[in-house]
Amino acid sequence: MSLLVLLAAAAVSATGTETDPDPAWRCTAKHYGAFVSPSGTSAKWPVLKALPEHLRNKRSILLSTSGAYAGGKGYVMYVDTKSGNAYIEQSAGTPDSIVIFGPLPKIACADPAATDILDLAQFFMDTYAEDVTAGDRKALANHYSRRGTIFIGGEWKEEIGFDKLSSEYAKSWKPPVTFRWQGLAYEKLGDQSVMVTGGVARSDKAGAETTSHSYAVLLVKEDGVLRIRMESGAPPARPQLSRR
Repeated sequence: MSLLVLLAAAAVSATGTETDPDPAWRCTAKHYGAFVSPSGTSAKWPVLKALPEHLRNKRSILLSTSGAYAGGKGYVMYVDTKSGNAYIEQSAGTPDSIVIFGPLPKIACADPAATDILDLAQFFMDTYAEDVTAGDRKALANHYSRRGTIFIGGEWKEEIGFDKLSSEYAKSWKPPVTFRWQGLAYEKLGDQSVMVTGGVARSDKAGAETTSHSYAVLLVKEDGVLRIRMESGAPPARPQLSRR
């Protein structure tokens, strides 16, 4: 059976019309961005000594640039998906000018249903990578379809039920030492599904060379959230398939 046929079969619309609330982070950024400018912030936010360690080197959302004059302040927002809080970093270009505000609550979108499915997909892939590097077995399993997931590679294809996949993660999966997506591209297949293609770079042992593999995943909405219905190429996270 061809890959295109498998994709078409897997993309059957799931039930539920709610939008995943987590991508409301872009609405949160818009809300807090209204309080900052190169001259400073007009809000009285709590101040921290430092950004939480687990958020260091994570991708940030630009709120405001420092402007064209010396001493101007720039602002970026970091997202803690686990706690549901945001942290804002203020900087004037030197290490001693950095101020961290937070934790600040997530702000819901005025119209959550207006969030585009491509925004949901990008947030999904970012969160998925975070769960891989954190070694969160339960969170990883929860990213997969409750209807089962189709795995495709070379000349083999296998469909794994959700309960079996969850058991594999709980009992036999080990997190890689390094893991990152490479050149992900997103294609909307309708209001209920997105195809993501690209690559993944990973190493499984300390000091081992990082290897890259092609990767494709089909995300479908189920009960208002995106879940993995199909993975193709070299699966970046799950244990060995039970059959080859």
